[in-house]
Amino acid sequence: MGEAKDSPQKRKQFAVTCTIMGGVIVYMLMTSGAFQAVAPIQGKFPGGNYIYKYTARDYAASGGLGRAIMEDLINTQVAKKMDIIPQYKLEEQVHHLYLDNPSGKGGSRQRFMSGLLIPKSKKTDDKSIDLLMGLNDETKRTEFTKDELHALSAIEVFQLLPYETNELPAVDALVLQFPWTGGISSMLVQSMKIIPRMHKIAAETLNNNGQTIVLSACSKEEQMCTHYAPLVNVEDFLLGRPTTKDFNDDLGREDVVDWEGLTITLDYAKTRMMEWTGLKKKEKEPSAEEAKAEL
Repeated sequence: MGEAKDSPQKRKQFAVTCTIMGGVIVYMLMTSGAFQAVAPIQGKFPGGNYIYKYTARDYAASGGLGRAIMEDLINTQVAKKMDIIPQYKLEEQVHHLYLDNPSGKGGSRQRFMSGLLIPKSKKTDDKSIDLLMGLNDETKRTEFTKDELHALSAIEVFQLLPYETNELPAVDALVLQFPWTGGISSMLVQSMKIIPRMHKIAAETLNNNGQTIVLSACSKEEQMCTHYAPLVNVEDFLLGRPTTKDFNDDLGREDVVDWEGLTITLDYAKTRMMEWTGLKKKEKEPSAEEAKAEL
């Protein structure tokens, strides 16, 4: 006879498994800074020339857009038989610019830019901006329907976004250094804790209800992210985009549940599941007589 499911041995195995899993989760949260205070200090944002892509979706996706941009540059350098910038060096140039405080907002109201920040002193020697801008063509666009956003993967959308370039000013800013592992726990801590808190502290420091901006640059090699919240010329960092207030006013009231989007998601999931299980009926091919009749 087999061992009973509720036997002391089974319960002991279950307890040990849960303890190990709990320990792993706690370790991941500790190394990602989940229990560390967000306490920025006064400092400076260095500024520079920025080559980037702009989108609006959950901030946790910004890392994926940054990686896609690095891949674009490396692939272009390979194709042109140029010297390749080491990935760890390239990673240090990737900066994410978060335009809105994401607290209580859906992904469609979380606007961000991801790109490479080139120091002004290196602009003449660095060919990254020219190489990436050269990838723009007639297929690039910034507008997508809800059906497209549900049918296309995030990477497919990122590939269709055009490159833009602008200059970011050097300004006084709040500066925070925070642990970074490059894993999912760090991305969640960043999008759900650090960015909202930096926006809030910046608003309190500025002592107004105006625009706040947060920039982040992360290095997996150094296991550290540096976050900035500019304290002067904040709207210069919008790079031509509307303020958070104007953007939200233009979109109107946000529904608690996006029923239209939910319906599209469920229909898409149903179709994919039927295709995967083979339950989706194939379209009947017209007979010879029907084909002739159509002609």
